[in-house]
Amino acid sequence: MRFNLSIPLFFLFLFVLASCKKEVDYYYDPENPLTLSYDTVKFDTVFTSVGSVSTRVKIFNRSKNDVTVSEIELAGGDNSFYQINVNGIAANKVSNFKIRGLDSINLFVRVNIDPNAETTPFIISDSVLFNTNGKQQKLQLEAYGQNARWLKNGATISTNTVWDKTLPYVVYNSLKVAEGVTLTMQKGTRVYFHKGANLEIAGTLKIQGDLNDSVTLASDRTEWIYREVPGQWDGIHLLKSSKDNVIEYATIKNGLIGIQTDSAAANSNPRLLLVNSIIKNMEIVGLLGYKTSITAFNNLILHCGKHLVYCTNGGDYNFKHNTFVNYFKYSARTTPSLFFSDFVSNSTTAPCKVSLVNNIIWGNNSDELYLEKKGSAFDQTVKTNLIRTKDAGFKTANIVNSDPLFLYNGKIDYGKYNFSLLSGSPAANAGENLSSDPFFQSWLAKDALGKVRIFPCELGCYEIF
Repeated sequence: MRFNLSIPLFFLFLFVLASCKKEVDYYYDPENPLTLSYDTVKFDTVFTSVGSVSTRVKIFNRSKNDVTVSEIELAGGDNSFYQINVNGIAANKVSNFKIRGLDSINLFVRVNIDPNAETTPFIISDSVLFNTNGKQQKLQLEAYGQNARWLKNGATISTNTVWDKTLPYVVYNSLKVAEGVTLTMQKGTRVYFHKGANLEIAGTLKIQGDLNDSVTLASDRTEWIYREVPGQWDGIHLLKSSKDNVIEYATIKNGLIGIQTDSAAANSNPRLLLVNSIIKNMEIVGLLGYKTSITAFNNLILHCGKHLVYCTNGGDYNFKHNTFVNYFKYSARTTPSLFFSDFVSNSTTAPCKVSLVNNIIWGNNSDELYLEKKGSAFDQTVKTNLIRTKDAGFKTANIVNSDPLFLYNGKIDYGKYNFSLLSGSPAANAGENLSSDPFFQSWLAKDALGKVRIFPCELGCYEIF
């Protein structure tokens, strides 16, 4: 039998030809030898004297061949506010650094800004330069520096004091307002607390924000990765001697306990009047009360690890037109968002008065409101609220288990926190007329955004626009 060898020889020729052909390195660009995961690194506001967290940038060698970067350096050199670390080497300049083919390295960048005379945020710019085979590539660096007023080493405010918005305040450790002394925070005041810091009020706290310029109390870590992280500072504690505290248009966020208040009021005024404010992202509780008196109108309290409101040992609690929403995402939560109790000890109870009217009480648990009654002196008014609950006793005078239809449209948006209502919400036009309430003209005639309430009004802190 004869074989035709022409076809096998033809394929053998193609194989040899292909094996001799130079392999193309499709990833290598001689004009841009390296690929950077970012072309610009931007830092959020960095307080002077406090360094930022490190930001990581990946530097890729897309070529199959090794590349030697002759220099990786800060353009500002030793005078730069920035520091770099190249794969564990901390230096302002690294020479002859080899990146293997199809490999990458880590570049870490942080910034530490010296104080100056500026009162407004200012830009600090620099760049990281990469010199490879005679080609230069650049990574831009930008940060906003912010000077601040510092309160450290357990400071005490011993005379009446007014804070303003000229510069933010940064608190280390504990800051205490002495008994008989008033601390007033004017509109726009910003107070930032370092890890473990708190504000103790033995005297009086007056927060006077307004609709267009609220007061902020938060962690001193302003970088975006910390923006919604709870547990970064301890919170505000209204001590036994504290009285006549008023908080209006404030945002209190990212702590352990937002506001803790102890003991009954020293006079006919509530120990705490909280209006038109936001408390959010507390690791434990948003608002904590022990045998005290709290009046709260037009507030948004949301996303706390245990409770939004926890009040025990009795007390007097007057909550109207608040929106309570709890979708805490950092751990599983089995506790109700709102908890009120007259319990003191196994053999003792205390009088407890709870008034909940025109609120929204909602979250991802099936029971978001619990009233623990151990004694006979528990006076409750719970009506015209929208409540997520399994307690049939709340059905008579409230709307239960109907989705309030918040404007976020079913998606929990931790960045926007938009808990206004859609027009088809069951909370629309469901509110009781409170025009005869003694606090109506002062606080309840308008919603948290300044819109006039027309009855029947919406439940919660926002009217539908």
